[in-house]
Amino acid sequence: MGKPNRPTQPPQPQSQSQSRPVTSLPALPARITLAPGCDLTLMDVVAVARGSSEGHYAEVVLGGDWRDRCERSAEYVRHLLDATQGKDDTALAQLVREQFSAAPPASIAELLAAPPDHAAASRALAARALVYGVTTGFGNNKDKPLRTRDEARRMQLNLLRSHAAGVGPPAPTEVVRATLLLRIRSFVEGHSGVRPQLVELLCAMLNARIHPWVPQQGSVGSSGDLCPLSHLFLSVVGEGVGWRQESDGINDDREPAPQTCGETASPLQNSESQGSAPEFPRSRHVPQVRATTLAAACKSEPHAIPAISGGIRDPRRGDPRPVRDLLREAGIRPLDHLEPKEGLALTNGTTFTTAYAALACYDAAVLLDTANLSAAMSLQALKGCTRAFDPRVHRVRRHAGQAQAASGILSLARGGELLDASDDVQDAYSLRCAPQVHGAAATAIRHASEVVEQEINAVTDNPLLLLDDGGCPAEERTPPDGFGKCIWRAYSAGNFHGEPVGMVMDYLKIAVAELASISERRTQHLLDRHHNRGLPANLAPGAAGGLNSGLMIAQYTAASLVSENKVLAHPASVDSIPTSANAEDHVAMAPIAARHARQVIENACNVLAIEVLCAAQALTIRLAQGAARPPRLSDAAQAVLNLIRATDGIAPQAALLDDEDEVLWPKIASLRRRIAAGDLADIACRAWG
Repeated sequence: MGKPNRPTQPPQPQSQSQSRPVTSLPALPARITLAPGCDLTLMDVVAVARGSSEGHYAEVVLGGDWRDRCERSAEYVRHLLDATQGKDDTALAQLVREQFSAAPPASIAELLAAPPDHAAASRALAARALVYGVTTGFGNNKDKPLRTRDEARRMQLNLLRSHAAGVGPPAPTEVVRATLLLRIRSFVEGHSGVRPQLVELLCAMLNARIHPWVPQQGSVGSSGDLCPLSHLFLSVVGEGVGWRQESDGINDDREPAPQTCGETASPLQNSESQGSAPEFPRSRHVPQVRATTLAAACKSEPHAIPAISGGIRDPRRGDPRPVRDLLREAGIRPLDHLEPKEGLALTNGTTFTTAYAALACYDAAVLLDTANLSAAMSLQALKGCTRAFDPRVHRVRRHAGQAQAASGILSLARGGELLDASDDVQDAYSLRCAPQVHGAAATAIRHASEVVEQEINAVTDNPLLLLDDGGCPAEERTPPDGFGKCIWRAYSAGNFHGEPVGMVMDYLKIAVAELASISERRTQHLLDRHHNRGLPANLAPGAAGGLNSGLMIAQYTAASLVSENKVLAHPASVDSIPTSANAEDHVAMAPIAARHARQVIENACNVLAIEVLCAAQALTIRLAQGAARPPRLSDAAQAVLNLIRATDGIAPQAALLDDEDEVLWPKIASLRRRIAAGDLADIACRAWG
């Protein structure tokens, strides 16, 4: 959401003496380098996943010593497999001795002290060379050893195939691209045991704009996003189906522009993507999709998803095609096999959830700027009191987000001659308490963004191969020996658990839902003739008796969306259903929280569009009510009115009502697209200077 070449960011903490928020960031980078220790930002994710407003994706390149790191971890896995082949207890024991030669844990020191040919000691040491998912099975098979390289390889591919059990509509292109990016970022640290060839293949797929079909539903967020990641990464061996954008400037998820009155939109143009959250517009270009029929795809690709009516076809992207064909057209050769640990590394992690979360945090920040602007417009239209926005009021509350919101709204309304024109002592809460509500939302968005920025740079698969612990204190280099049958450098742990992301996505949902909730209340005040301080009922100028409804039903729509958000805002992260024969007995449900956050943001975008439409209509009426001279509006409010009357590739003109009722949905859709494109956030940024 938003024009990434003129973005906003979540508000930053500031002292109480500061009044102007930091909102403007440089343009998106055209190239992103993934290197060990070099952190990505939310802006980087947007640049690769969504691209610029012209549809150009940032190129992804690899840098630093990533290759050496990956080679080292992959070699460790090969060494481990070499020792385990043929049930060679002596070789296994020697491997354990090598790993613990410097500082063995006390509990196995006696075993290490035994002669190498001591059979019982060798078998006891060999038992400690079981590494989950490398020399053992997965899940409930974690204690069953694998003793041949062929078994270990077959198991990695079996993992992807068996775990590709997702359902529901396909994930948006930008989410798939973000997931690919974040998985590569994790691998370059060298803790995952994957070959450099695999990392290079993923990077090539991303730059070639190959986007596998990934159903949205099926992950519980622990052990990571197993199901969607399996769907996504079957592509590395040429299996599965997907889409390819053959050039920049195309957005497969682009929502068609709303049709103006008198034009007819086809049902396909205005259909949503099988129940998924609609994609926010990123490109002004018409999507172009080459597709074969799904039946043909399945026939040519034995591991394609079976054709089920309505289950796989995306109305915007057409039928998916075999990934093997997409790779061949791009000149990319899939891997002919997966090495031990690679299937597990591809699927264990929070990457799918975090991809949703990163884009949601960025979009929520754009909505926050827009909400401040819509509140400033409503404040003027309702002749609101400015004393509630005085910085001295908010200084004593001591919340930086609140003070920032008050300053922002007041600066966006400043110069408007309708302010303080009412005889009322104070306004309704939806105006008077806007700084408190918007400020709390700003704090939540900032916190969520900070957590997600940590997660997009995290290594979240399992087990982790910690091959270089030279910087750790000696007492931390060898873990207690009672954690299981892991050897020194392979750690079975729980970084794949999605709780950190799930919790802040639940927090983000609440914050954005509240922005929509208070916006709808301002809309209601604008329409209610008993509370709108002299404006006509339902903002229908010239209405004769009960002839016209004006904008009345737009508020119904806003109320519906706000109520839906209340359901979606229920925290997903407080739920858990055990999986894997109760071995995975507490799961995060973080993907649900992240997907719901995306839908809450989409709903809020439409609610704000309705408030902006009503506020603009009200301000236009106020201008017409002026006697000798129409009242002056704030520069920001006037800029929004000018934008509403404009027509360009983002949205057609959203003309305001005159004397007769009109079809409202194109007007709402037009403003929603302008909000999603970041146009109103841009106005807010310019007004703040």
